[in-house]
Amino acid sequence: MPKKAISRNGVFIRLLDERWQHIVVRHSILADKQQLVLETLTNPDRILAGNECFDGS
Repeated sequence: MPKKAISRNGVFIRLLDERWQHIVVRHSILADKQQLVLETLTNPDRILAGNECFDGS
């Protein structure tokens, strides 16, 4: 079952189990920190500008 969060910018985020497994494979230190990751998405310490524009298409 996907976990859900809403970003500070109001974007609805679903963290599917498959995506979480993908993250944990590369970043095993996060394996038991899924709730902390979701909380960080909701309330980050800072938001940095990216270098690519996402237009939703």
